[in-house]
Amino acid sequence: IFSTLMILNTIMVTFFFFFSTSWFERPSRIFPFGLFCTFVGLVVAIMGVPNVWLLFLGTFLITIGELQLGAVGQFLLIRLLPTQRAVGALYSSGMVISQLGKIVSASIVFPWLVHSDELEAPILMLTVLFVVFASFTLVFRKDFDHAAAN
Repeated sequence: IFSTLMILNTIMVTFFFFFSTSWFERPSRIFPFGLFCTFVGLVVAIMGVPNVWLLFLGTFLITIGELQLGAVGQFLLIRLLPTQRAVGALYSSGMVISQLGKIVSASIVFPWLVHSDELEAPILMLTVLFVVFASFTLVFRKDFDHAAAN
C-alpha cells in the first residue's frame, strides 16, 4: 500500500506542480493553507492506518499541501535570493538543505510511526510543528507577499 501511495503522490505532484504556480498569488494565504492540508493529511493517514481509504485521503491532502508549499516555496526562494554571481550556488544550497531536512526527518519519524503502539506522541509532535511553522508564516507574511509581488 505504501508504494501505491507514493506513486499516487508522485503522479499528482508531477502533473499539477507547474499549473499550481500560476494559481497562487499571495504566499501569506497559501502557506497556512498548505501547512493545514499537510497537517490534516498526516493526522488522517496516521489515525486511519487500518483503513485504506483514509490512507488515500490522507495522502491526497498531504499532496495538496505539498503542491502549495513546494511551488510557492521554491518561487519565493528564487525571489528572495540576492542578485549576484553566486545566485545559482545559493539556490542549490537552499535546495540541498531542504532535501537534507526531509531525509533526516523522514529517517527519524518513519521508524517511530511504524514501530509505535501509541499515536498521541506523533500527533502532538505534528501539532507543535504546525503551530511553529504557521506562526513563522504569520510573522513574515508581509515579506513573503512583497517578495512575490516584485
